[in-house]
Amino acid sequence: MDVEIEIPDEIAQWAIVDGPAVVASDTPGSPVRIRGAVAAVGEDAVTAVRIGADIVLVEFTDPLNSMQPDQAHRPGVGDFIEITTPRIEIYPYSV
Repeated sequence: MDVEIEIPDEIAQWAIVDGPAVVASDTPGSPVRIRGAVAAVGEDAVTAVRIGADIVLVEFTDPLNSMQPDQAHRPGVGDFIEITTPRIEIYPYSV
């Protein structure tokens, strides 16, 4: 079975990192850490993040409203980033 991972909330914080791609949570109900490479950036604030062979779509808040005042832009294609979200939603599908 394949699943689609959805991040239901806009992301306000992110960091450029090194390391392996990952989707991880320490315990059930705790925040989810997602690390991957930016594969594409849309004009509508939606960014495709590649995690291994999969893509997760992430919507970032306006940089002017970011919780990271030193970041005046969203991540760009090729950046390896890490974000944390309070929750994700998973939807099964068949190919």
